[in-house]
Amino acid sequence: MRKNINKVVSKVGNLKPIVIAIAGATCSGKSTAADDLSKQGYKVINVDKLAHTLYLKGTPLYNVLKKKYGAMIINDHGEINRKILGAKVLSGTKVYYEYCDIGYPKLNQALEKAIKNLGVAVVILDMAVVFESGFYKKTNAVIYVQASESILKKAMLKRGNASFSLKIMKVQTLFPVSKKIALSDYVVYNNSNIEELKKKTRKAVLGTLEGLKWSKGQKRTLARKIVIK
Repeated sequence: MRKNINKVVSKVGNLKPIVIAIAGATCSGKSTAADDLSKQGYKVINVDKLAHTLYLKGTPLYNVLKKKYGAMIINDHGEINRKILGAKVLSGTKVYYEYCDIGYPKLNQALEKAIKNLGVAVVILDMAVVFESGFYKKTNAVIYVQASESILKKAMLKRGNASFSLKIMKVQTLFPVSKKIALSDYVVYNNSNIEELKKKTRKAVLGTLEGLKWSKGQKRTLARKIVIK
């Protein structure tokens, strides 16, 4: 796999990094796929973990959120209680989008910096909110992992977060799954087992790298949407 990566990206030269986002719903298998890509030699940014650092005490986002939501979201150690913040944010569509207007610009800024600091030719993002944040516009391609209903339910029950996922779906109305799929370059169906998911995602990434057509403005165009079932 690493040989294939080097062969493909050697044609890129000194252009900006190729950024490929792995997206999908909670429990879809996107993080499993992204972790596997890391083992294959790709540099992967777990955007959820990056976002957690933005909430730490003393950061700009911490100060803004504390001012907006008050002491109710602060725990005994002075840090943001993300569980309480999450419950507040998911209490209604208006509240949710007010939070998005605050948090996503700071997340995108931090993500751009993290990508630049890696200094590599290809960066993979494990990013559930690539569409909601608007960051999909800054990627070269999005690979969307769509899990079958049975796999999704099984994973949600195992992790005990079914109610959380349903709340997100209720308040997040701008990007239904159909729109996310329409905006994605590849759609990988997680409808079998983990090993098959890994193989499909690896194929999608290599296909993306080989199919990118570079212009002087370093914008990408893929010939067509590709579905891997």
